[in-house]
Amino acid sequence: MRSWQRQWTTEAGFSLTELMVGMAVLLLLLGGIYAVMAAGQQSYYIGDSRIQVQQEARRALDGLARELRAASAATVVFNDGNANGLLDPGDSLVFNTVTGMAGGAPTLSTPIQYTVGGLNNQMLQRTQDGATRVTANDVQQFSIVATASMATLGITTQRTALPGQILNEQIQSQVAFRN
Repeated sequence: MRSWQRQWTTEAGFSLTELMVGMAVLLLLLGGIYAVMAAGQQSYYIGDSRIQVQQEARRALDGLARELRAASAATVVFNDGNANGLLDPGDSLVFNTVTGMAGGAPTLSTPIQYTVGGLNNQMLQRTQDGATRVTANDVQQFSIVATASMATLGITTQRTALPGQILNEQIQSQVAFRN
């Protein structure tokens, strides 16, 4: 009976060294799982921010292009104080769209004005009949190069997804004016 009791007490449980090694392995596994999850979460936030920036730029550019297609080239006035082709704060793009025909002559809408302004001068704003609405946020640059029959529009948006992660999107579109 004594030999059995002695054998049982010497083999029961884990030693301190075995416990420390087991805990170290467990911590390494948990650290690896955490690193994978953190990288996945960061990737999700960056991807979501990139989608928002692209949608913002595309929505603004599509709306402006749609309105410019309905404009007569003679009604488009680009007031660029710097003469650099960029819509800077203080500059404006003003035009009228053709709304119909009356007596063989086109009838025009009230003037539509696009400016860059708002919060931190990073909003593309549309004004018509005294009502102003924001068509795009996070606008870093808006450019227009116009000829007699068409315009090339460009918009650059920028957003900070995570600290140190700045996303830029550039989109261009060509628009032919209505005759």
